[in-house]
Amino acid sequence: MIDGIATCFKMAETLHDLKQISGNSYLSSYKDHFKGKPAILIAAGPSLKKQLPLLQQVQDQYILIAAGQTIKTLHAHGIHPHFVVAADPQDALQKYFDSDQFTREILLCLTVCSAEVVKRFPGHKVFFQYTPKIDQALSDTLGTMGTVSLGGSVANVSYSLARYFGIEDIALVGQDLAFTNGESHTDGYVNKKILAENDMASNTRYRKVPGYYGDMVYTNRQMDTYRNWFELVLEKDKQVKLYNCTEGGAKINGTLQMPFADFLGQQMQTEAVSIPT
Repeated sequence: MIDGIATCFKMAETLHDLKQISGNSYLSSYKDHFKGKPAILIAAGPSLKKQLPLLQQVQDQYILIAAGQTIKTLHAHGIHPHFVVAADPQDALQKYFDSDQFTREILLCLTVCSAEVVKRFPGHKVFFQYTPKIDQALSDTLGTMGTVSLGGSVANVSYSLARYFGIEDIALVGQDLAFTNGESHTDGYVNKKILAENDMASNTRYRKVPGYYGDMVYTNRQMDTYRNWFELVLEKDKQVKLYNCTEGGAKINGTLQMPFADFLGQQMQTEAVSIPT
């Protein structure tokens, strides 16, 4: 218990130093800041590859919030999200951030995020706490950072962050939550796997769920949990319009399915997004 308390205070000291020395800020300063603006949440599902050309074209007009695991893929196609989300405490996460092409990206990171990622990230960093209870307990020392519902994946966190920003029109791309054509992730993902349908059919780790196009697709328990989180949240969050523009993978009940190009046409933006730091 004592060691745990000491670690907590050491984390507080470290975050305080980061704020003072590097000018980093807290999520709480972005509360409802982008209300009325549409956002695109970018995940690393295999269908992301088909949306890369459009993302490259519209990257300045829409708020782009990307899972950190997409960075290598996005940078390889000249795409620079406004926000990059990091939540994993393991330093192995750094392998997804190994890029020398960061320009405007802001890191949205949990206070328990990999210290290696935080240390090496070249841009502005915005911290948020793991739970409201921790945020309140450390508020006298650090100030209020802000918290969001985490779900189980960085894509779930990205959705919660968009809602914290006050965004009500949100598009999902690369959110397959399934093995589309046997692929676990998009091209460029560090640990991408390609599985044969026969192998998934004979393994109890995999299951079939309704697909985006009315078909049945293979997923696993972990990804299905992330899908279920979205569905439960959407049952309660009636203000949001969540557009599933993945064009592949599993169906997410409660979303509005449409091609990504149609979403861009419906939510047409002509002015460049301005992000405060």
